[in-house]
Amino acid sequence: MNYETIFASLPDAVCVVDQEGKVVTINPALQRLLGWHLPDLSACTLADYLSGAIPDPAQALYWSIAVGQALDQGQATDLVLPAAIAAGGGAGTFITVTGAVAPWRDAAGQILGALLTVRPALLGATRDDIRERFAAMVAHELSSPLANIAAATDRLSDGRELRDSQRLRLLQILRTETHRLRRLLGQFLLEPAPPEATSPPRNIVTLRPLVQRVVQIFGLQERRHQVVAQFPADIPFVWGDAGRIEEVISNLVDHALRLAVPGSEVTIAVAELERGVGVTVSAATRQRPESEPPALALQLAQASVHALGSELSHRYDPVTGTHFCFTLQPVDGARDGEE
Repeated sequence: MNYETIFASLPDAVCVVDQEGKVVTINPALQRLLGWHLPDLSACTLADYLSGAIPDPAQALYWSIAVGQALDQGQATDLVLPAAIAAGGGAGTFITVTGAVAPWRDAAGQILGALLTVRPALLGATRDDIRERFAAMVAHELSSPLANIAAATDRLSDGRELRDSQRLRLLQILRTETHRLRRLLGQFLLEPAPPEATSPPRNIVTLRPLVQRVVQIFGLQERRHQVVAQFPADIPFVWGDAGRIEEVISNLVDHALRLAVPGSEVTIAVAELERGVGVTVSAATRQRPESEPPALALQLAQASVHALGSELSHRYDPVTGTHFCFTLQPVDGARDGEE
């Protein structure tokens, strides 16, 4: 029995991609569930197709990353949060599904490609399971600011003499992380703001001290990674909201630290681009932990970046790793020169 016969007999919807991420076969269950046809999928990679088929940018990013990690790192990912995917049966038709991505290996363990399995989201019978997973995911994301608050508190109360500047810095970290924690809780518990209340803010923000503060906050904890900042000597001020920008960078750094190869650096790079001021959080991500919860940090970062009038993009390079990027609008004629 060949592989295509096996896939055709499976009850779950299955899509198989090669080492380049291009679809090589789909089974009848996938055709019935989503109305997809192989000729429609062969023009691009599966990750690109998913980016267009999933309307939620955060979910599309998460599914695309999962495919890339299966191919590049041999990482299996359980896609437990329901996602709406465009069906091929007609415009505006979406099917809510969950799924999983796993590497496809030969007998010697070499990665030949990846398998994506998709199944309808059973919102009735599995609602308790989804609620438990979501609660665990929320707790996981809240753990980062709580850990930073605990570390700063320990430094203030360990009895050692601290200079006034050190004490002030720790108090600022406590204030920043408490605000971040409140904002995270608000995103989980409060009703979404109406569209007219989400226009991009127009405050002038200096990125250099903001990024340096994020580096200091994550430097409080003993970690296997170092967080570093990269700036040109001269950079424009930007329009935005300092608290929201800092929250985005913190969420991206926190997520990158969980993915990074042990002993590697996580970099926050700020650069002047033709279309604005770009902020990039990068990490070497060739190795992965055995299990990782869904990337809620990415969803929160995507929502905050969107509120700033920008978009969060992602790219993976086998040599340099994972890069998360967004762009901010510069303030004309106002620049921050390094002192």
